[in-house]
Amino acid sequence: MRRHLPLIAGWAGATAVVVSLGWAAVATVAGAVADPPPLAQPPDDVPAPAAPAAPGQTPPADNPASPAPGGSQTFSLVGGTVGVRADEREARLVFATPNDGFAVEVRSRGPLRVDVRFTADGHETRFRFEPGVGPQVEERPD
Repeated sequence: MRRHLPLIAGWAGATAVVVSLGWAAVATVAGAVADPPPLAQPPDDVPAPAAPAAPGQTPPADNPASPAPGGSQTFSLVGGTVGVRADEREARLVFATPNDGFAVEVRSRGPLRVDVRFTADGHETRFRFEPGVGPQVEERPD
């Protein structure tokens, strides 16, 4: 029995180390997924630059909600409602909820852009938000 005691102690020690490393790795990954780093908030006195709208698009100033530099914004559209959290460098989708009769397709959740489409028989609403540009909405009959 005394000959096996060092083997058993070594096995138990190695097992404890491996289990501890596994728990630490899982906790690290779970923390990164569950608690993403917060977006940096720019000062309130920095205005978001406006970009000219392409033909067929609504310019940012005419959209249902005006963009604020940083923070969360909600946009009510024909096809649904979109929530975006943005600053000058990043934009992240908070939610996209279709109105009755519409389906939602999220093409990009960020950080470079948010792109959401709402579709129904005979209509499509395209919403795009880019950091430093703001929201762009396009309403199209199908």
